[in-house]
Amino acid sequence: MSFPIQTLVINPAGEEKHTVGPLDAQVRLVNTDGTAFSAGSGAYELPEAGKDTLGGIKQFAPEQTIGNVDGNIVKAAAAAPTKDEFDKLVTAFNTLAKQFDDTITGLAASGVIKLPDKK
Repeated sequence: MSFPIQTLVINPAGEEKHTVGPLDAQVRLVNTDGTAFSAGSGAYELPEAGKDTLGGIKQFAPEQTIGNVDGNIVKAAAAAPTKDEFDKLVTAFNTLAKQFDDTITGLAASGVIKLPDKK
């Protein structure tokens, strides 16, 4: 006859949710210094993803919020926009182009996409 399989019950203090049976081993987990062991106390850091390596995706925060350009665009009141309206449109376009470039750069830096080699 073999020894029966033991159930190890680990209950945090004050959270006893299991009725102890006659074959349940009572276990107390402690650290090497004798203090109570806390499961999950160590922080896990997801490794960086690479071309041939599985890993996490870094969050990328561009300088400005993506999509805020609409507030910078002024609709032309007439068929021929004024210089001020045109300048605001150019500024909005440049802001949008920078946000796009920042997004693509962030995706490439985090390993989500691979940019073609520059010629």
